[in-house]
Amino acid sequence: MKVNLSYSVELDEVMGSVETLYAEAKQKFEQNYNALTVVSPPDFTLSKLEGTIRNFTATHEVIAEFASKLEELQGIMVGYRQVLKQKADADASPPHAAAAVPMDEDDE
Repeated sequence: MKVNLSYSVELDEVMGSVETLYAEAKQKFEQNYNALTVVSPPDFTLSKLEGTIRNFTATHEVIAEFASKLEELQGIMVGYRQVLKQKADADASPPHAAAAVPMDEDDE
């Protein structure tokens, strides 16, 4: 059974793939966020007002991009959980026994 991410992976590879996608997104977020807040933090002076506004805008975009990736990964995990539940339910269900068809008195 396969689950579609942007490419298909085997069901038992979903967690590892999501973990990798999360780690990559987190690293990118941390690099970009740190560049905006640590390397060149906003300067709260009138002479730097425009730069501070640009910094806030860029920081917001970085956060929104990471939030979007988290939402995507959350959706994958919810879908994965649903597939696992359906698989467990199917495995736990006894095979459907053919319903006994009552015979008419004429058939006896």
